[in-house]
This record gives sequence, structure tokens and C-alpha cells, in this order.
Amino acid sequence: MAAFGDTPPVVAFFFMTGTHLMFAKGSLNGHEGINYFLDSGLAMSMPMIVVDETVEFLGLQMNAIEGTSYFWASIESHGLDGLVKGATQAMGNVFVEEDPFWQSGFMMDALISHQYLWPLGSWTIDFGERVYYFPGG
Repeated sequence: MAAFGDTPPVVAFFFMTGTHLMFAKGSLNGHEGINYFLDSGLAMSMPMIVVDETVEFLGLQMNAIEGTSYFWASIESHGLDGLVKGATQAMGNVFVEEDPFWQSGFMMDALISHQYLWPLGSWTIDFGERVYYFPGG
């Protein structure tokens, strides 16, 4: 584990599917147990992508993005366990795969991206223990 100074790191456990797809638990609008697909390489202005089933479950309003098939939804709170942030926006109708919600055999509620992760600082991934370590404080 990387050195994090005097402050203990925030620990976020993850699980994997396929050869490299990482998922971690978190919350969305106060609902615990959300399965987030972590994608540190997705560089877009919104920090997350939601699937239709999550939008329906949370009762989010779909706001059409004119001239596209995409929509955006307003989010009150979001984040991994121990690293919840406040309000943001999520984009929808982005996944091209058929039924991304059940694609891996479990519910994928949302993708959380680089825009969420980079402000957390430099993190360490321990694949043996299936743990992310984020700077605490």
C-alpha cells in the first residue's frame, strides 16, 4: 500500500467481472448498495452514467439532450462507500450493449468516471485484496 502520511486511507473494496472490469459499492441519492462500474479513463464532463433501470428505481427525471438520443439526470448525492459527494449530473442512454443492467449477471447501476475519481487524489489499487486505497482526510 502507498504511504498516505499520518491520515489513514479510505478503503473501498471492489470486485471484478471479465478480465478487467472493476465494480465497487456505493450510494446514489441516499440509496446504499449501488453497484458502480469504475472507469477512470472516461473523460467527460459528467462524473457518471446511469442505466435506465437505475433512473426508474430512483425516480429520476430524464432531461433530453436536444439532437441526440442521450439524456441527463440531476443527482443529489453520489459516490463510493466512505467517499460520498454532493450534487452532480449523470448522463443516460450511453451504453450500446444490450441490457447493460444485467450484462455481467448482476445489476450494474451506474458508471462512475474520471471526473469523480481524479479529485480524490492519488489512489492505490491492491488487486490481491481487491481494495482501493484513497487518501483520507
